[in-house]
Amino acid sequence: MTYGWHAQQSAHNYDTYEYLRRESPSYVDWEITTIFYSACKMVDAYLIKKGHPRPASHKRRNRMVRNNLKAISKEYSNLYRVSRVARYDKRMQVSDRDRAAAWHAFIADKLS
Repeated sequence: MTYGWHAQQSAHNYDTYEYLRRESPSYVDWEITTIFYSACKMVDAYLIKKGHPRPASHKRRNRMVRNNLKAISKEYSNLYRVSRVARYDKRMQVSDRDRAAAWHAFIADKLS
């Protein structure tokens, strides 16, 4: 898949987050999940644009972020962690979503 597809998917996932926030504010776990996957696809698009292969797993992507994108490593790691908690472990709060959105904005700013 190409840079363009990943960039479009990132935007689509973020649009989904905005829709859920506006229309279904009780789905904070899904809001966090779509924020994370937007960042995930944003990172894939950036890596592809810079000539790297698309990571085939979260583990590889996390390693590539740590090694190649140090400017966003902390925020991406935090977003990855909170998205796993949202998906598998517990009910999330609006403050968790707001932190996730701030990390996403930081990543978007650094990768643009």
